[in-house]
Amino acid sequence: MTTESRPMKEEAFDTFFKKNERLISDYAQATGITFQRGQGWAIIPEEGKAYYDPKMLMERGYSEQEALFLTLHETEHFRDGKEILGGKDGRKIWELNDALYRQGGRKKVLANVIDDIHDDARVTNAFPNLKESQVRLVTEVSIADRDLTAKPKHMQFVWALRREAAAPDQPCTVAPEVREAIQKLHAIPIPGKPKPLDLVESLMNPRVDGKSRIMLMKKYIEPLFDELYEQDLKDQEDKKKYPPQEPEQPPQEPPQNPEQPEEPEQPSEPPQEPEKPEAEEPEPDKQEPDTPEEPPQETEPESDTETSEPEPETQSPDDAFSKEYDEFFEKFPDLLDESAAKEAIEQVLIKEGNDDGAGKRAANAYAAEHGVLPHEIEDYRKEFEKIKPFIGPISDVIEGLIEDRKIPGRKLSKVGDHGVMLVPGMEVQAWMDMGDERASKTMLDYEGKEVLKPVVGSLRFRFVADLSYSMDGEKLAVQRRIGQLLLEFVSEITRRIDDNVGQMEHELDVKSQILTFGSPNLTKVVKPLSSSLTERQRIDAFQSLSQVGGSTPDFLSLQTIISEIDEEKIKDPEYAIKLKEGELKEVVIVLTDGESDSPAEVKAKLDDLRSRGVRVLAVGITSSASSVLETYKPDARLVEDVNELPEVFQQLLADVFGELFTHPY
Repeated sequence: MTTESRPMKEEAFDTFFKKNERLISDYAQATGITFQRGQGWAIIPEEGKAYYDPKMLMERGYSEQEALFLTLHETEHFRDGKEILGGKDGRKIWELNDALYRQGGRKKVLANVIDDIHDDARVTNAFPNLKESQVRLVTEVSIADRDLTAKPKHMQFVWALRREAAAPDQPCTVAPEVREAIQKLHAIPIPGKPKPLDLVESLMNPRVDGKSRIMLMKKYIEPLFDELYEQDLKDQEDKKKYPPQEPEQPPQEPPQNPEQPEEPEQPSEPPQEPEKPEAEEPEPDKQEPDTPEEPPQETEPESDTETSEPEPETQSPDDAFSKEYDEFFEKFPDLLDESAAKEAIEQVLIKEGNDDGAGKRAANAYAAEHGVLPHEIEDYRKEFEKIKPFIGPISDVIEGLIEDRKIPGRKLSKVGDHGVMLVPGMEVQAWMDMGDERASKTMLDYEGKEVLKPVVGSLRFRFVADLSYSMDGEKLAVQRRIGQLLLEFVSEITRRIDDNVGQMEHELDVKSQILTFGSPNLTKVVKPLSSSLTERQRIDAFQSLSQVGGSTPDFLSLQTIISEIDEEKIKDPEYAIKLKEGELKEVVIVLTDGESDSPAEVKAKLDDLRSRGVRVLAVGITSSASSVLETYKPDARLVEDVNELPEVFQQLLADVFGELFTHPY
């Protein structure tokens, strides 16, 4: 990096990480530990803080996206650790894994690889736009050479696992024994199951919890790794006992010349060469000091058979491959201290009262029952706390709406001595009662309140979210919370409606849907149209709204809505009539921060939807989205301050649901 480009790169890094500080903080919030920028990487357990340093990553040559991925990867270690320690038998499971780290050497390498494969998968699952950076870090920066045959077999095994997990379509070249071991991991027979387990695929599944990962590693991966390690030790011993003979062949050539039979007798070297076989047996001792006469005086009492045994007592067999392990950790350095991380997590668990407690076990059981992970629920709930204050005012609308629907409509049903008409059949009695103070109740009058026409019986609320690259950062986080606001509001009103079934004069059905647009894989329905909201739907929508990629093909989401309405018309012939007359309301809100890829197509879709009776309105985020006012007119507005969005959206919800009242609101 030149001195001219360095300030520019530092400024770019600083701007990039300022933009993503909230993203990192939000992602780390499930750990209970505050992540913030600092000078260097450090953990202060007693304060519950961890510091990350983008500048250090920049100096190592990483790009902004790669540095962001590495930072999120480090926070994932905390999330994973908290999940393990906070679960049933968490401390015991943690100790199994921690023992490998404390042992160091090859065991630490193995634990690091398995943890990293899983943590990479979780980060890229949450942020698919970082997948390319993750693959590049592994396959170009750390393990560029796919030919691993020069390494010991047990290291070929872990290097290949790490690289092929990131890039399955780029198999490494390894020894046959290593490939056989890896293939075993891809097809582990499970009793009672017709299909074998692909353990490598399981490691890359973000929904596999930490406990399962560690137990699978201990049962299946570590034994194969140890077996290859033993082969490497044997191969090394064989090399020492039977060193290559190539250097000894050149001296054998002179005896083949009959003209020089006496030359071997002139120097004293040939007699010394036959002595070499005697020196071959203690070949390993050549690593000892060059003065062999002094050590024998100290080791003679221990006998020759014991001279090789004291070495393992002071020197681990792993030392034979220490350079290999050092190389690995140079490629995959630990940015944060493992023991300090554990201490910080334990303190968080103690504060939360979840250290192997019944509450935590109940939470884990609940998560398992609903097909999600505990930390996914925790992430969702912590994020929801930031939008929860906006639920209160809308809840008042819900309360009023339910009570409004309980009020009987205005009708001629009240019988009394005064009214607007005679009760049918009571004409004679009314004539007889004339002048009598004790007149019978022969008159009908109105009771109840006048009902607005038409009465809306069904509301479909569709939220269309922008996941284009320009949404990354604070805008994405706020949009995600708005998605939560909509989902939880509709869920709450549905619950209240269910609680009052049979008590309302006019029943009401409310459904919600979330669609997204961006890159092709992000342009989809993330929460289907329904009145229900499962934990799995909550998490899927939340995670989908945490991703970015691509441009602004908003017209594709509008076309999806048109197609769904067409399908509904086929299922329910009265659907179009109800929609046109107002008995059914379709409301679409589009949130975006930039100009559409095709304004003309958007306008065509808007004309189609609005002609059917669908209300479509758009909210532009920041001044860069001013084109929304023209593209989506007349129902569009611009919010220049992203932090005002929740309040704006709160008012939109109140307005939409205010239209559902059957009486003047």
